[in-house]
Amino acid sequence: MSEIQRAAAVAIISVAVVILMLAIIYFAALRVYYSIVFAKTEKLKIGNYDMMESEQYRPYSKTIKDGVTYMESVDFEDINIEANDGITLFGRYYENNPKGPLVLFFHGYRGSAFRDGSGIFAICKRKGYNILLADQRAHGRSGGKTTTLGIKERFDCLKWIEYAVNRWGEEKEIILTGMSMGASTVLMASAFETNANIKGIISDCGFSSSKEILKSVMKTVGVPVKPAYRVAYRTAKVFGKFDMEEYSPIEAMEKCRFPVLFIHGDDDRFVPCDMSRQCYDACVAEKEIVFIKSAGHGLSHCVDAEKYEDAIDRFCDKYICKNY
Repeated sequence: MSEIQRAAAVAIISVAVVILMLAIIYFAALRVYYSIVFAKTEKLKIGNYDMMESEQYRPYSKTIKDGVTYMESVDFEDINIEANDGITLFGRYYENNPKGPLVLFFHGYRGSAFRDGSGIFAICKRKGYNILLADQRAHGRSGGKTTTLGIKERFDCLKWIEYAVNRWGEEKEIILTGMSMGASTVLMASAFETNANIKGIISDCGFSSSKEILKSVMKTVGVPVKPAYRVAYRTAKVFGKFDMEEYSPIEAMEKCRFPVLFIHGDDDRFVPCDMSRQCYDACVAEKEIVFIKSAGHGLSHCVDAEKYEDAIDRFCDKYICKNY
């Protein structure tokens, strides 16, 4: 081998090593990103009493904790079902009136059904509605290693609807409701064909799409949005086995068949309230939108319980056959 050939071989090997190292670094970066954003880990596990430490949440921490304590003191039934991909999903069912309607509630990203659902729980208790608080996949006691921002969760919602129909019959009146990611979950689930007697959907601070909420958060924390989103998208595909752009709440609203009540705090610093406005504008069914002044993310009921409960009362009284 000549000196030129030897030098060329060394150069090729060097380039190959560099490419391999870059690939390893990129793959490791994807794995780290997946662990932080999408994976279920003990480090990121959220308890019922874990509260956000910020100026917006601190004033309402005791109110939320008192609500959780009350929920834990009330009799309930543990329920588990199997998702389409075989994971076990858990929920807690509270019966206030056997003949009353059923509210299916879905909590938010890194949230808890107790913490996020204390407001709607109190309303159901007062109105005599039954409520099933679902632990989203990769949260609480439910199985699964990946949270998918509503993409796979919408199928889980459908399984809970099927459970309700099988247990209580097709005549049982059902209201789908959720907060943040849970709101986006129920909005997307509304597109499924079902024989369930769904009377309406209540969306509390939901986002317009997985893509847009991630880009919004990236912009807020000051990272370059385009390259960061490309990494997030690839991470979801490689490790999470889902496509963030597969479907969105806005697409679901373009063919929605059920009445929808949108609620959003106008000082939401995580999910911009304009995302609820976009979903509202896209919704082709009967709809209403209510903004709660000065409320942060998921805090609308805490900030103005009267306005929040009045909006839900009017919505439910309009579409549910009768009060219970």
